[in-house]
Amino acid sequence: MRKSFYTRLAVGGLLLIVLSVVVAFAAGNATGGFAVAPPAMISLIAALLLIVTGRGLILAAVISFLAFMLFGVFEPLGDPLRHLESFSDFVPTLMRAIGSALGLVGSVVALLQSRRGPAALRHGSATEKRLVKIGTAGLVVVAVGSAVLTYTRNLEINAPPGASVVETVDDRFSPSELSLEEGPHTILVVNRDSYAHTFSVDELDLDVYVGPRADRLITFDVPDDPGRHDLYCAVTGHEDMTGTIEFS
Repeated sequence: MRKSFYTRLAVGGLLLIVLSVVVAFAAGNATGGFAVAPPAMISLIAALLLIVTGRGLILAAVISFLAFMLFGVFEPLGDPLRHLESFSDFVPTLMRAIGSALGLVGSVVALLQSRRGPAALRHGSATEKRLVKIGTAGLVVVAVGSAVLTYTRNLEINAPPGASVVETVDDRFSPSELSLEEGPHTILVVNRDSYAHTFSVDELDLDVYVGPRADRLITFDVPDDPGRHDLYCAVTGHEDMTGTIEFS
């Protein structure tokens, strides 16, 4: 029996979440891919259940709701979605947000239609199908634009005299420990990875976004009180990427 339009929409949304993991890995963001792999696997199981049996709309609705809360509320979407120039962060995040929303809307509407009987299960109007095609084409265009912007930008910066240089490579800071003297200081952060990081130090109110294969100059005043402070990357899934800055 052919699935209703909204059931197929729910399946498409769930599979879009799964595809986001594939895109993250393909773009070199293995850390981001592994971070969302468990919910993506659950989404895949729910999608296969709908495809094979036509049942499981309640399960799909619950999973889509939880995915929407995880990817649309609890995950800090703001940073990735503000940076079109970071393909491996921007595109998978956008796919997860759209996929979870489509999965939720599709499964809930299909569930409501099934309660009304077979006559209520529509196979989609021409307008609904056209909107899906337009949305799909729009997502592809945005993804291509992000890829072009990411891999054609030249963002190399030369370190000024006296500046410290910190590289982010393979999800670690190099060097991971800095010792700075009191006064103004400049750090050149060089991101060698194909995905974004942040250079974050709470005590200095630093939370600087560094795009993939990009350089950022950070200037700040070293406080006159000695001590060691935590340096970390605030990107989801990069919790183990830490270091220290000591003020002397």
